Amino acid sequence: MSTLPAVTGGGDPRARLLQGADWQANRIKVYRSLGHPTDPQEAIKSLGHQLDSRYRQVAARLCEK
Repeated sequence: MSTLPAVTGGGDPRARLLQGADWQANRIKVYRSLGHPTDPQEAIKSLGHQLDSRYRQVAARLCEK
């Protein structure tokens, strides 16, 4: 039987996120490590293409039935 680490307290998980100057100094590294584009417009455009592609896949499957 495996055990999961206990969640301690009801604290806000965002409390450990980088903030302010620390975030600004490291955000490009964080984006790249997650495989995300560093330009917000590029990120939104990419997500739009992904959404459009999935929508078309679902629509095609609905037409098959």
